[in-house]
Amino acid sequence: MYSFGAPGFTPVVGDWNGDGTDKIGVYKDGAWYLDNDGSGTWNFGDKSYSFGAPGFSPVVGDWNNGGKTKIGVYKDGAWYLDYLGNGTWTSNTKVYSFGAPGFTPLIGKWS
Repeated sequence: MYSFGAPGFTPVVGDWNGDGTDKIGVYKDGAWYLDNDGSGTWNFGDKSYSFGAPGFSPVVGDWNNGGKTKIGVYKDGAWYLDYLGNGTWTSNTKVYSFGAPGFTPLIGKWS
């Protein structure tokens, strides 16, 4: 059993460091906390980011096929994906329109 995050956080899972093993993380109101080293506890090797805002849903995937899971957010048909994987909103953040208000995002490797 792991204790990571706090009540009200949304759990996320991904291979944050590219070692081939998924690890845990949590998201709430734009704040991300990722267990980068896979220890199951918050420590020096882990990552935190501010990406998104209240009302956004977390999404994760390997947006650029670089071998690491990256973060993103979805709201009302708009997708904002951290293409570089640096946890920073930049000109390299990919923005897509797909869906509509009330839709739930679903992530997968479709092909």
